[in-house]
Amino acid sequence: MKAEYKPILTAASIFQISSLLEYLRVSRIDDEVVHPDGSETKSGNVFILGTMNLLRQNLEIYGLAVSEVEPLRNLYVEFINKYTKQYASRKIDAADKYKLDGCIQRIGALVFDELKRKSFFEVSFSGGLNYPELMSKGVVALFNDEKIFEKVPEIAKYDLEEALRCLAYNIPTASAMISLRAVEGALRNYYTKLCGDNRNIRENWKDVLEKVSKLLTEQQSENKELVGYLDYIRTVRNRTEHPDTTFTKKEAERTLILCIYAIEEMSRE
Repeated sequence: MKAEYKPILTAASIFQISSLLEYLRVSRIDDEVVHPDGSETKSGNVFILGTMNLLRQNLEIYGLAVSEVEPLRNLYVEFINKYTKQYASRKIDAADKYKLDGCIQRIGALVFDELKRKSFFEVSFSGGLNYPELMSKGVVALFNDEKIFEKVPEIAKYDLEEALRCLAYNIPTASAMISLRAVEGALRNYYTKLCGDNRNIRENWKDVLEKVSKLLTEQQSENKELVGYLDYIRTVRNRTEHPDTTFTKKEAERTLILCIYAIEEMSRE
């Protein structure tokens, strides 16, 4: 399963998309498609071509007006070929303004219809993590090295994103449980590497955790950080065996962070 993270559609992102649509809608014949030197943006100024590109990117990121993304991309490429050549006019002509208006009208109608069908509710973020940034960038922002993140098993990535969302919406116990589940997938892969074969591990993950910790000790591993993370995870895992166990927001945040550190160390080796 491929873990795909889509940023949450927020009031700020809706405002940005609306602003881009409005900029293109009110543009006039002879407005500049690009800067006189052919650039899409210049000194903080974004022209018609740059605005089209930003709009396309936002529609793709948030999965809006999907059927119109390709036509917008094609029009963008058409404008590049026409308006960025060395001696070409930089100002949009009547025919191209007509094409742009039709494209923007269709996109605006689709976005409005799709937003009406979505449910929105206000969330007040609290806790020790920067939730607005994390909900925009995803759990990768908590990793020290994005290249290591790419090595993390896809199921573990998916679980970490779910754990983060639970924290953002103040469901800490569920977050802690899912964080531990994320470690399980990475731990089994790591155990296979330590053992030097591709054995099919059937033990429950508590036993795998014990065996990994034992192997690291026997091999006198220099990765003291990983040993420490696994000790903490073992303690938390033992705690979850009690049916009445709950986690505070602070405890769940710590569990997510240390699970990420453990997964990062296991993926690094």
